[in-house]
Amino acid sequence: MNFQDDLISKNIISLLREKFFVSETILNTDYWDEPLPGNHFRLTSVDLIYLFFELEKTFELRINECYLSSYGFSSINKIADIIRNCCEEKVHS
Repeated sequence: MNFQDDLISKNIISLLREKFFVSETILNTDYWDEPLPGNHFRLTSVDLIYLFFELEKTFELRINECYLSSYGFSSINKIADIIRNCCEEKVHS
């Protein structure tokens, strides 16, 4: 994991902990591929929308709708990939 990946992951974890009160034990890296609305994290669809806008604000970017298809915004690792791709697109535009 490089510096950018680490920063992205830390910001996502921080938002989940501070805004959604997800405990540290649940935020263990072993669960980063688990679906956020699933049995482990139990986020609601409204929580995911709120997380979406918080991430756009935190990273100062717009997440393109193409990243939302095929459950692209469903786990910590998938969201980190989306943020990384959006940051790269922002740099190249």
